[in-house]
Amino acid sequence: MKPHKHAEIIKAWADGAEIEYRTHNIIEWKQIFKGWSWDSAVVEYRIKPQTKPDMVFYGRVLLPYFDSLPHISGIGSMQGTLDNLKFTFDGETGKIKSAEVL
Repeated sequence: MKPHKHAEIIKAWADGAEIEYRTHNIIEWKQIFKGWSWDSAVVEYRIKPQTKPDMVFYGRVLLPYFDSLPHISGIGSMQGTLDNLKFTFDGETGKIKSAEVL
């Protein structure tokens, strides 16, 4: 007996994975709904990709002496009491999304 065309996806769905579909005339992916019929002729399926969360880092600009250049110190993912900067990076691309002065 030949397995169903989407057997692996159906098994993943039965195990709790979120499944998305798209038809041949629709570009965007949509989540399947309760009572889905697993139509093998008109749709394409995939396990919904997990998005990576944004990354946030805190730091502080210090001016140790009035005649010296400032420098950034203490970059970390936990906000400290002296931190005056907040950087947010896109979790998917790693590019900076925002920089804030606190």
